[in-house]
Amino acid sequence: AIDDKSRDESYAILKQFKNLDERIRVYRNKKRYGVSVCYNRAIKKARGQFITFMNPYDKNALNRLHRQVKFLSENQKVVAVGTQVMHIDGKDKRLEATNFPSDHESIYQNFLRGFTMQFETVMLNRFLLPKDILKFQSNTYPYLYTEVFIKILQYGRFANISTALYYHRKYISEASMNLT
Repeated sequence: AIDDKSRDESYAILKQFKNLDERIRVYRNKKRYGVSVCYNRAIKKARGQFITFMNPYDKNALNRLHRQVKFLSENQKVVAVGTQVMHIDGKDKRLEATNFPSDHESIYQNFLRGFTMQFETVMLNRFLLPKDILKFQSNTYPYLYTEVFIKILQYGRFANISTALYYHRKYISEASMNLT
């Protein structure tokens, strides 16, 4: 985990998780660099087979990571697997769910038009990728992810799990008020 010089208790919370699980490593930036620098540092320090992403205001289903690791382990040609998304408001009220395609062909054909996956739900099997391909350049959403995912499309298949395992906040300002 990379803490981007947060102003809240995030770093202390991360250190508590580190104390509970020896596999967790925690780093803190000396100043705020933005998400692309943090992702690049985390990827460089990561040793595991799988890499995933998440927005700080969103939530995961308890079994999201388990389901994605299982999917990637059972589908050796899939380099990236996303999930459906349940949009929620700042008070965790469910609003609507996505209906992204699950198969590679549909995702690939419509990738640049959007509406095929939510990048924050994606888990990557980095063992199927060249070592230097996961390099983020932009801090602007959604380009942060788009340029990297376009590059990795040639190295394997993409898929989406048909269940909503990621809860995306529709109204971040409400969420941030609840988190303070």
